[in-house]
Amino acid sequence: MRFILIILLTLVNCALAQYNDVVLTNQLSNQVTQVSVRAGFDQAMVPDLENYKLNYKDVLRFRIEEDPVKSTEPLEVVVTALGYASFPVCRNSDTVLTLNVRGKTLAQVKAELKEKLDAEYYNDCHIYLQLLTSNLAFGQAYFFGRVRGVVKLTPGEPKTVTEAIIELGFDDFADLKRVRINRMDPQTQKIKVINVNVKKVLDGDRTLDQVLQDGDRVEVPEVTFRLW
Repeated sequence: MRFILIILLTLVNCALAQYNDVVLTNQLSNQVTQVSVRAGFDQAMVPDLENYKLNYKDVLRFRIEEDPVKSTEPLEVVVTALGYASFPVCRNSDTVLTLNVRGKTLAQVKAELKEKLDAEYYNDCHIYLQLLTSNLAFGQAYFFGRVRGVVKLTPGEPKTVTEAIIELGFDDFADLKRVRINRMDPQTQKIKVINVNVKKVLDGDRTLDQVLQDGDRVEVPEVTFRLW
């Protein structure tokens, strides 16, 4: 009887060991997959990282080289739904610098961050700032006036205002000479108006065309007829 119990206990221990091996293998596999995705992120998902405009839910890696609390591991900073990111002035510090980063490049954010840090906390600090993961959300441009509709903007596939108007369709009453793009400037938070002569673009001068950005509101007015 004792011999049988020993055999049963041995079999149970072997089964538990195999189960633990399977669990550990799955965990390691998941970790390797996550690391591989992050390692290949820049090339696979953001082909033009230098000109990439930050968006909500983007995750940044941030470190100040002169931070008195030494560590080689960067902090992770998430862009909020309103487009803001909070950067600690020092590791383990509750004091943060909050910047509106939506629509800005990494270089622009880095320069703005350095200026503010040097003004109050450091003397010529060096900042490490990298895009870890991107939301890569689809953008939208809104058309009103004689041409109406919403145009989806796909990351990595620029679309011009002329292409969008052709896509939505227009008639003879659309004044293509006086198309206006109303665009929010992420730095000043003011509306900037960009005039585009789509008629000349269609006639062959493509240098006048404008690439649409997320949130653009494009007005295509009606042709004005004068009877005098």
